[in-house]
Amino acid sequence: MSLCICGFCGNAFNNMGGQKLCPQCSKELEVAFARIRKYMYSTNESVTAARIVEDLDIPEKIVNYLIEEKRLVLSPHTSSGSRCKVCGAPTDGKALCSKCQASFNADMQKFRAETEGNQPKRSDHHFGSVNPMYRSKED
Repeated sequence: MSLCICGFCGNAFNNMGGQKLCPQCSKELEVAFARIRKYMYSTNESVTAARIVEDLDIPEKIVNYLIEEKRLVLSPHTSSGSRCKVCGAPTDGKALCSKCQASFNADMQKFRAETEGNQPKRSDHHFGSVNPMYRSKED
């Protein structure tokens, strides 16, 4: 007989089959998951964790646990795992938030404008058709 701590409620339980959850929590999570899944398939609108808690009266702890365990995947714009790589703000699944993306685009346009003005024109080259890597046999 091996005793384990439930990964959801923190109570000790007799772990016979290598489970992470006690039988009570396992049953409660399975029932909640089935209700959430049925709800998600029955609606055409995007589903958020807050909406699941509100509409189904399921505890937020259960919804968060299912998300953390990757059993419940919400649409990208509601995922709590997507963060801006620059400022850390929540994003809609992209690497940058809209504010940082706008700043990046403005900086890139400024950089392009600066570098286009500094590019030498074809007629400015003094090499003509001479290949600088070519050496004559006399050298």
